[in-house]
Amino acid sequence: MRGAVAGASVGLVVWDAETGQTVLSTGADRAFHSASLVKLLVAVRAAGHPEYATRVERMLRDSDDDAASALWGLLGGDALPTTAAAEIGTAGVTDPDIAGRWGNTLLTPDAVLATYRYLMAELPELLAPLAAAPQLAADGFDQHFGIPAAFDDWAVKQGWGNGSGFTAVHSTGVVADRYVVVLMAEFPAGTGFSAGAAAVTAGAQALAALLNA
Repeated sequence: MRGAVAGASVGLVVWDAETGQTVLSTGADRAFHSASLVKLLVAVRAAGHPEYATRVERMLRDSDDDAASALWGLLGGDALPTTAAAEIGTAGVTDPDIAGRWGNTLLTPDAVLATYRYLMAELPELLAPLAAAPQLAADGFDQHFGIPAAFDDWAVKQGWGNGSGFTAVHSTGVVADRYVVVLMAEFPAGTGFSAGAAAVTAGAQALAALLNA
């Protein structure tokens, strides 16, 4: 991926639920702008609030930003990420570096892995909308890059966004009901989403060849 886009920063962790072991890890403690990955933490905070179920489903399945923004305000605002991280029991989560912008929450791949492990153990029902993610997200973005382009059986939360000095493209999820794959990347400012998504897809395809070998 670094070769595909010069100057890319990449974090990767793959965990095997069958063995309980980490299969691959590089840059897993590096903080990345979360983009829509923070929606996983919003969903954790929404658990136990059945009145929010429809919004949570849209937020996870369709990556609906309006649903995420509404839940963000209802469930703690800028303090939500670290509150959810404490509930999960993980480090590597920092509240947004720009107030009010939930996509600017900072997450490490290790923290995203911990969130998936928490969902699998405590909130497995939240994996269903991730497994039903359509090709086009609510904003029209093609979210079947990365993991969905490389694996047949998946439940994913993708992320894409940009800000001052970066373009973030992330592909994360549970593969074959066994592996948690977290592939996070930030590219230099001006990198197009299509180029970032293509690079992340190439990385996921390399992982698929390794895991299916």
